[in-house]
Amino acid sequence: MKKVALVSGASGGIGAACCKRLAANGFCVAALYHKNAAAAEAVVREITAAGGKAAAFGCDIRDSGAVARTVNAVRETFGAIDVLVGCAGVSRQRLFQEITDAQWNEMRGVHLDGSFYLTRAVLPEMVRKKQGRILHIASMWGETGGSCEADYSAMKAGLIGLCKALAKEVAPSGIWAKRRARFFPKKSRSGGSARPRTWRARSRFWQATTRPISPGRCCPSTAAL
Repeated sequence: MKKVALVSGASGGIGAACCKRLAANGFCVAALYHKNAAAAEAVVREITAAGGKAAAFGCDIRDSGAVARTVNAVRETFGAIDVLVGCAGVSRQRLFQEITDAQWNEMRGVHLDGSFYLTRAVLPEMVRKKQGRILHIASMWGETGGSCEADYSAMKAGLIGLCKALAKEVAPSGIWAKRRARFFPKKSRSGGSARPRTWRARSRFWQATTRPISPGRCCPSTAAL
């Protein structure tokens, strides 16, 4: 029986690349999107054309009820969820004093609330099975902070903390929970080009240098999943 992977943010570059890689490695893929149904459906068509199994699900992950309903729909379509990959995100550049309550709440809703709701929805089943994989895409700004991206940096720092704590809690149940910090994809979440940087950063997952990296290189290794 094929394993099932749920990927949020599937209509974006990183999420789409994760969906395709997971499908290529034999997973049934539930591709979650918020507004861009056309992009998510295009990912599903590409996967199915290659002989894979996938379906798109619309969901506002900031809404706990919507998340619960969508996760149930995924289970009804594919069965138990084995892997969660959280790729949904939004990034905006603005001065700290220009951040409004609505903008702060939007950033928190997508990066923190959404990650929490998705994880909470899939975790009980994983605990019962004593098996599961949870990975959320974080950012180097969650570690270092980014100028003119204080709200984004704060949420990614919170996401990193959530994943670290969760990993310790669920490890005895045989569940793998991690985060992966992305480094300047060629296309940013806001749709523009990534800013050039001369830097070298190393992590357990990859090494990046002066050139921007493609969304595909932000994907988790499916060998680990």
